[in-house]
Amino acid sequence: MRTLDLVRRFRAVCRPVLLCLAALALLLQAGCGADPTTKKDAAAVDAGADTGADAGADAIEVDSGPALTLKWTELLPDTTTKMRAAAGVPGKIGSYVIVGEKATVLRLDGAVFTDISPTTIGKPDLNAVWVDADGTIVAAGAESTLITYDGTSWQVAGSIPPSPPVTFLAVHGVPGGKLWAVGEAGQAYTRDKAIWAPAAVSVTASGGEAIGADADFVDVRVTKAGSIWVAVSKGATSAGAVVRSVDGQTWTGVGVATPPRALWVDGADDSKSGSALVVGGTTSAFVARWDGSAFVDAGDVKWSLGFRAATGLNPAATWIGGLKGQVRGWDGKAWSVVNIAPPPGTVGGFPTPSGDVLSIAAHDADEVLVLTAFKLYRRGRQP
Repeated sequence: MRTLDLVRRFRAVCRPVLLCLAALALLLQAGCGADPTTKKDAAAVDAGADTGADAGADAIEVDSGPALTLKWTELLPDTTTKMRAAAGVPGKIGSYVIVGEKATVLRLDGAVFTDISPTTIGKPDLNAVWVDADGTIVAAGAESTLITYDGTSWQVAGSIPPSPPVTFLAVHGVPGGKLWAVGEAGQAYTRDKAIWAPAAVSVTASGGEAIGADADFVDVRVTKAGSIWVAVSKGATSAGAVVRSVDGQTWTGVGVATPPRALWVDGADDSKSGSALVVGGTTSAFVARWDGSAFVDAGDVKWSLGFRAATGLNPAATWIGGLKGQVRGWDGKAWSVVNIAPPPGTVGGFPTPSGDVLSIAAHDADEVLVLTAFKLYRRGRQP
């Protein structure tokens, strides 16, 4: 009886407390706006926020800008001087260096030209340019001009004799390695590290194609393996020749039917058939391909006049440029006409170049620059 009485007293005391706690719980539930029937869904959402939502919050949304389209663009340098050669800047798609008369040197980035012409060497005409992997520019031209730009200033190759003056026509090298510069009257120089020195390019009849001391060297290519190829337009036994050396000391020559004007060699591997191309001609087209032992006809180039420029990425991706703005591309199987102008009726259309193509440079299959005397045409992915 006494025990029952104690239980009744305990309930009497605790009941108000329990009622207060229940009321407080209802208030908290109303304040949070939680619906008891959605607690499970809310928990699932919170779990998702801890995984995907938080991860997405850490990502930064980048504005990729306007869509890019593969197309040709006509570029007009702010200069009245004639441009003569162009070279791509390694590792920088859309960037090129163009050289020309009166010591003009322009840097092209996309569609923006920057004049980086030297100001302390007079105004010799520049005929050739090459860019090293680190961005160093080497330009060569008339009046024994052989100059290097390190991104800040120009340096003159002091070892080149000013008299008799050398007219350099071509320069080429291996990234981070040897360079060669060649020109008229049998002149050839090579640079190992920082010093330019004269080099003898001499071939006797026993070497396959004799060339004289007064031979004009119009182009040069250097491969990664160290081979040097030189195009000879005058002074050979035949109408023209291409001479080659694997060490810069002993040379062999191959005659060609027409004086060459430009040469391209696969820098990665020049041992295979099709790894070299030579072009020339004036009233008729001359394009010959290396077959491993001689230069043979390269097939129908769909043009009746001469060519002045050649470049390539590999034997299955080469381009040649000729008189009256003609450009041809080789895909490893056949030559095709490269239509520089956009289709008729397109916005911003321009005519096919009427000037002679003097130089072609390529970064990849989609990025090509064609140079005439006063205009450039760039094919690439652009807004």
